[in-house]
Amino acid sequence: MNRFFFFSFFFLVFIFFEYVFAQEAPSGTSELLQTDRNNTFLNGGNGLFIPERRLEFGKHLLRSGHAMKAEVEFLSLSNSPLFNEKTKLLIDLSKIEQNSPLQEILFPDSPLIRYAIEKKEFEKKLLTIHPATPASEAQTWEATGSEAQTWEAAGSYRESNISGDKLSLNVIKLRILEEIKNGNLSEESRGQMYLFGENEATFLKDNLEKRVSPVEKSPLLAGVLSAVLPGAGRLYTGNYGDAFSSLLLTGIFGYLAYENFSDGYIRSGVIFSAITAFFYGGNVYGSVVSAKIFNQTERENREKELLKFYQNEKPLDEPLDLLEGEE
Repeated sequence: MNRFFFFSFFFLVFIFFEYVFAQEAPSGTSELLQTDRNNTFLNGGNGLFIPERRLEFGKHLLRSGHAMKAEVEFLSLSNSPLFNEKTKLLIDLSKIEQNSPLQEILFPDSPLIRYAIEKKEFEKKLLTIHPATPASEAQTWEATGSEAQTWEAAGSYRESNISGDKLSLNVIKLRILEEIKNGNLSEESRGQMYLFGENEATFLKDNLEKRVSPVEKSPLLAGVLSAVLPGAGRLYTGNYGDAFSSLLLTGIFGYLAYENFSDGYIRSGVIFSAITAFFYGGNVYGSVVSAKIFNQTERENREKELLKFYQNEKPLDEPLDLLEGEE
């Protein structure tokens, strides 16, 4: 009850001063104040829902990863003078972040939108792990069939000469990153590596080298080595602890089998021989698996290195930043 009377008292005081101020204000002031209050109420308390602020808020949402909410903000401007071509491009960028189908894109022939789509696809590929592609089989960007017709207007921008605008430079850098990811860098791209800067270019060349000439272990050779000398295959793949264990266990049980047969304990000899065969077979099989794991780890490491480089260095500009740079 005390709290209720307390708030009631302050409410009445507030009304009283509002009334006094309105009476003492010059003619027309009270009407202006009321108009301002009405606008403030309609615009969300502090003008938050005026078109300009909704546009900026939508951009903020898009940068923050809330593409669906950003699209809602941009679409709310449909009856506003701000609903122009750039706003529609912002809607397209929101749809791309949501992985919407191509049919929903408003400007599929825009170089900026095509760049945004390919950048999104490249980022998905960065999360996958696959072996290096031989140069003769390396994939290159080439639209075919119906896709060629869809991208006919946009496709030429990838083959254009280097120009001063940021979009063209980012398109070239994206092409280089895609070629490195595929393990095949063209001579033209090698000559354009300077676009990344000295340190970044050095890292990318090293990463490419790991894809073109990867350090790999032969599973067949690892198995043969372990068949000749238990543990040798593990030693070949760098698993020194497992190599020592394989040699020790196989040697101990092999020796026990030999001793029991020599002493006439046939039954014990058979048991120890079976145990020896078990460890010997496991040693050979384990060496083959060890070589495969070694190769898989090498592939994962170079993919993780490229992903970490991309996330930390941010070599490509965001499409939203490129769009705002045009303003």
